[in-house]
Amino acid sequence: MALTIGIKRFLIDNIPYSIKTGTTEYMPSTSEKTPFVGADGTMIGVTEEKKAGMIKIQVALLNAADNNTLRNLDGAEIVMELISGLTVSGKNMVQIAANSSTITDGTTEFEFAGDVREK
Repeated sequence: MALTIGIKRFLIDNIPYSIKTGTTEYMPSTSEKTPFVGADGTMIGVTEEKKAGMIKIQVALLNAADNNTLRNLDGAEIVMELISGLTVSGKNMVQIAANSSTITDGTTEFEFAGDVREK
């Protein structure tokens, strides 16, 4: 269940960051079940694998120095208050993607993984 919604407030370790959002995507932490099928085609059971949550944002940071903070994020708490009224929080978040910046619109894409929950 990935959603694309605008951000009202964006905080890292309770420090607000001034951003202009391009796209925002997140997926809460969950588990994925895979069926175990026997030789006769009947299901024997399932295996369950835990999956880290994800927050992916494409933003223009109003303070250029904040790019390095987000690029090197490791073990931080991210809180996003969305325009829809929903709050997405991520604990122990780590920046996992190779970041690309788009010069023409000044945006950088970041992807964080960790324990993501919706409130």
